Amino acid sequence: MSNVTGLRATGVNGIVLTYAKEAAAASPDNLARKLTHDDADLSNWVDSNLQTIEMLEAGDYIALRITGAGPASCDMLERYTKACTTDSGTLDSGNSIEASIKQEHSILEDSMRQLCAKAYSKGVRILIDAEGSRYQRAIDQISLDLMPEFNTNRDGRATILNTYQLYLKSNIEKIKRHLQHSVRHNYLLGLKLVRGAYMYVEPNRDIIHDTKQGTDDAYDAAVKYLLSARADGPVENGNWNADIVLATHNTPSVQKALRQYMSNANTRERIRGLGFAQLMGMADELSLSLAAQLRQTENISTKEQSTTSTQDPKSLNAKIPEIGVYKYTVWGTLSDCLLYMLRRAEENSDAAGRSRATVLEVLKELTRRIVFLGR
Repeated sequence: MSNVTGLRATGVNGIVLTYAKEAAAASPDNLARKLTHDDADLSNWVDSNLQTIEMLEAGDYIALRITGAGPASCDMLERYTKACTTDSGTLDSGNSIEASIKQEHSILEDSMRQLCAKAYSKGVRILIDAEGSRYQRAIDQISLDLMPEFNTNRDGRATILNTYQLYLKSNIEKIKRHLQHSVRHNYLLGLKLVRGAYMYVEPNRDIIHDTKQGTDDAYDAAVKYLLSARADGPVENGNWNADIVLATHNTPSVQKALRQYMSNANTRERIRGLGFAQLMGMADELSLSLAAQLRQTENISTKEQSTTSTQDPKSLNAKIPEIGVYKYTVWGTLSDCLLYMLRRAEENSDAAGRSRATVLEVLKELTRRIVFLGR
């Protein structure tokens, strides 16, 4: 785990780690498969993620891509999502979904519960990755079912954070519904906000913002809503609390969010923590400059929060900063890691472009200094 050791030495607050090998999302023969307790792909997925959790320290994150659980799990997620007539957050595991599909869904949810329990015991937090719309409602339901168990308000911070892709026009309203769900069920909502990576496979283009600027505006609007003192208006009772990770390589978005968080004491009472996360090798200049900025800022961020919980000291609150910077990396075989990072680079082409621009600026400066020294 030399990558993890090297990243920790850069001064970031923690690591987001994921297992690089991904199971096939579809079976080779394209036949629908029923998910069972003894599904081999699901068992392998659980085992690899348990191993990943063991590699992490309190305050780190594991990123879970649920479609990595294999073809039977993906088939179930798609059937469950198609059967949903209303958005998760209003379902409360109800709706008109067939009992057999609910039973399969509970098998995957129980596997997730096993991972959550392991992570909770170590003080590791879970980022549940978003997927395309064909799977997302089923994934949302798993997240909302498990958060009341593991994101209890007495612990102060969230173990589980669900991901919201802001390329979708409807996702700010979904965030509000999920905040309402957290109020009704008395838990802390965990949110990871991303611009999104699945717009190219969405079958219905009407649900996607027409332009990149539209997505950028929606992302900033969602952040502003969550960090605004006025955010209690549309949500019943207004007594919600949230733990947020902004997974973005966009410097203006990061700086706007940080300024808003810092400028409003009411926001900081409502928001239990704010994290910023970037992929290893992408926007490293943003990650490192932000980490340095937070270290120099008094009153906030890098101080360790005290805890009133009776949990083991290694548990959630022990070493989690109020504001933190995290780098996202992978482990596995060299070929698996390369394939994974190439996919992430394709999904984050804007970040890759900014990284290339940064390299060019560094090379220009090195050239200038060499020429100067040679005179």
